[in-house]
Amino acid sequence: MKGNPIDDYLVQEEQPLSQTLKHINDTTITTVVVVNKSKGLVGVISDGDIRRYFINGGLIGDPTAKATNRNCISLRVSSSNQQIYSNFLSGI
Repeated sequence: MKGNPIDDYLVQEEQPLSQTLKHINDTTITTVVVVNKSKGLVGVISDGDIRRYFINGGLIGDPTAKATNRNCISLRVSSSNQQIYSNFLSGI
């Protein structure tokens, strides 16, 4: 675990997939959040996303951004329980 517990859930978009896969393997987390240098959301990536990327010809040294699922929904930390529940019901 790094200094901030949330950091365990973050990987940088430019880091190689090998490093992201190691991060996922070394934790109990199966999906992590991909961020840019400013910690802005790029998307999410799971071990399954990485596996599918490799099956389709991707390379272990490619940047994480290439296999990232950018079709994700995010909410602000300040979101109300009603907003979270409403988004959950709408199919996220």
